[in-house]
Amino acid sequence: MSMKEFLQYLVTPAGLGFVVMAVMYVIQKAKPEVKDDLAFVVSVILAAVVGIGAYYLIPFVNKLPPEIGTVIWPVLVWAANYIWFRFGPKKQPA
Repeated sequence: MSMKEFLQYLVTPAGLGFVVMAVMYVIQKAKPEVKDDLAFVVSVILAAVVGIGAYYLIPFVNKLPPEIGTVIWPVLVWAANYIWFRFGPKKQPA
């Protein structure tokens, strides 16, 4: 998935839903005392900001130098995966 495809995904309802879920999880993990309703409202607002930002960044992706797609983008994807699997939800032993 290229950076442009990822930004296009973030603009879709599915992408925004993923952002809401991920932000809500992080909020509940970092601050367990925060109520679910407040975490949901904050995550929806942040998802809207991410979606709007992605929408306005899409035209600029084509203007980026090719190094972004070949070097920096895979590093960003690796970092996001590492953070998710390091701090994300753990499977419960059966």
